[in-house]
Amino acid sequence: MKKALISSNEIIETGYRIAEVSDYEFPIANPLYWIDCEDNINADFYFFDSLSNSIKEKSPVELKSQPMVEGVQTL
Repeated sequence: MKKALISSNEIIETGYRIAEVSDYEFPIANPLYWIDCEDNINADFYFFDSLSNSIKEKSPVELKSQPMVEGVQTL
């Protein structure tokens, strides 16, 4: 089982951002904290839902792609 590093000052949907997923815990500062997570969790696609106390997949709205730029000139 892996560990998910939760950043409680970065709100996503109904919970917090997963800053990192690691095989082991390392020293951190508040307000970060560790929770156990499944091996398939990826910090880019999941968040920690504080209401249900579980890890959930981000909604498509949260999965933003790079912004598109219009009206620029190619040199």
